[in-house]
Amino acid sequence: MTAAPPESLKPTGEGQVSVRPEVGAAEVAKTRRSVLVTVVVWVIAVAASGPLVLPALVPTPDEYFVTALLLALTAQAVIGVLVGALASSVARRWAAALVCVSAAMLGLGRVAGVPRAEAAPAGSSAERVVRVLTMNVRPQNSIGPEMGAILREFDPDVAFFVEPNWETVELLRADSSVRERWPHAHVPDRAGPGFAVILSKHEQWAGWPRRPNPGRALVGGRLRLAEIRGAFGTFVFGGTFPESPKSPERWARGQERLRDAIEKVRAFAAKVEEEDGAPPVIVIAGDMNDTPTGARRRMLERALDLVETKPLWGGAGTWPSALPWPMSVSIDAVLVSRGVRVREWRTVPIPGSDHHGVYVELVLPEPGGE
Repeated sequence: MTAAPPESLKPTGEGQVSVRPEVGAAEVAKTRRSVLVTVVVWVIAVAASGPLVLPALVPTPDEYFVTALLLALTAQAVIGVLVGALASSVARRWAAALVCVSAAMLGLGRVAGVPRAEAAPAGSSAERVVRVLTMNVRPQNSIGPEMGAILREFDPDVAFFVEPNWETVELLRADSSVRERWPHAHVPDRAGPGFAVILSKHEQWAGWPRRPNPGRALVGGRLRLAEIRGAFGTFVFGGTFPESPKSPERWARGQERLRDAIEKVRAFAAKVEEEDGAPPVIVIAGDMNDTPTGARRRMLERALDLVETKPLWGGAGTWPSALPWPMSVSIDAVLVSRGVRVREWRTVPIPGSDHHGVYVELVLPEPGGE
């Protein structure tokens, strides 16, 4: 006995079989959802992977505004692409997940490839320790009393303040405790954008024939240069703050200033080496307006053989200070010559500023040592 056909299949009277509309609609809707999910997943995968892949496809990414910005945001892009990989895996779109994971590996390799100073071993000689503090205090920021408190708390050997306002400059000139603690200082006659302060407990030398120069540092563009001499030895200190990349024009101007600063540091260090018979340790601090993976920082590191003091893990961002990492980026920094070790690295809250400062304790190498 032949079984009756299912309700979904009925003869039309002409030998034809029709499909019930509701069954066909369900299949079509399922297919549409699958296509939509695939499209969304691939859009996420491409959008997340692009910032990491595009700089790798450009022969000289450091020379272009867009790719330089993408390089600076590598760490944030890695987080985004890992989210894309997770979304692709949940949706079981394995090809998209593979693209995201490959891009993440590219970005992680870029982050891990940043040269960093070694941590100082326990029991390092205190005689070779140098404390450096750098802060962007912003010209609109009234930080007079707080500045003195920050200085006394961290008690740096060398402090570099970018773009102080007039109140801050006046405080540094008038506060007798500041003058006594940091007698060797470069404090400008004016304040605001383009100006900076160097405070030092130790003699600053900035001319040849070599002579103590407690009131000045060599000034050029957005660069301050001095040789610092103390019980720990000697090092060349450079404070710099190239323009922020708010537009292609400002970015290009900042790049040009940084190239000029590199040449000035090289010439200054060559003079010190000529006098001392050995290459000096170099310490560069300031608001770089760039991150450890960015074009400016890598250009500085390659040109002057410098390394980052910021640790790979555990270091917070410095701008904007109101946001936590990874929504903030580390654009304030201290870079040092190879062989210098880091005993401590930390950010410093600055009342009223959208930047955090950076405080580091450096252990200089023994003379003639690595």
